[in-house]
Amino acid sequence: MVGIGMQIGKRASAVGYGELADIDLQATGPKTFSGEFPFQIHASRGHILERFPDNSAKREVKTPGACFSASLRLPGGMSGSPIFDDEGIYVHGVVSSGLVDENGATDLGYGSMLSHSLHIPIRSLEGRTLAELLQGNEHGFPKLQGSGDI
Repeated sequence: MVGIGMQIGKRASAVGYGELADIDLQATGPKTFSGEFPFQIHASRGHILERFPDNSAKREVKTPGACFSASLRLPGGMSGSPIFDDEGIYVHGVVSSGLVDENGATDLGYGSMLSHSLHIPIRSLEGRTLAELLQGNEHGFPKLQGSGDI
């Protein structure tokens, strides 16, 4: 689905677990482990600054593929966390990277555009895309129907 919230100037929100460290696990039994899990949920809210839909070809920014920049504070370790649009309903991107300076995470981050990523061919699936799999009711994906584009 395509919402209106990822337009330049619209609000965006990211939620995830940032700054995760390696965890020392101890086996406490068969298939059972224990350790310190210092998970701290991180939420950031900002605005969409720029869109780079042709970044795969033009390489305008370091994030691979179609992406956008936003005034989001994204500490390390948040890659893959969802970025919600202005409506707070649709996930239109996932955290790709955040910028860090000597004071820590800055108010500039990048997100990969999901709608574009759904159309990237996957070699191990005979070159088919996730969008094709979603529409074809294959590999456990339900068939999607509606008025929006994928």
